[in-house]
Amino acid sequence: MKYSINNKITQFGKVTVESVEEKLIVYQCPFERLPRVTVTLKPDASHPAVNCFLSDVSGNSFTVKFSSSFTGEINYIAIEE
Repeated sequence: MKYSINNKITQFGKVTVESVEEKLIVYQCPFERLPRVTVTLKPDASHPAVNCFLSDVSGNSFTVKFSSSFTGEINYIAIEE
């Protein structure tokens, strides 16, 4: 979803993945300026929690990399700076 909050373009979404060590997430609409991205993870009940970090953040997409194989939901919010 895409919204404008305090004149800043904001997008958020949820991606479900299964047994991945990294995931490329593409925004619904490109940002004109680099966004600040926050991610929360909801692991599947049968899988342990993992650490993650973001890389290659751009106006079009970002990559989530996991410390080990991850199954569950990736929830994100991106706010244009």
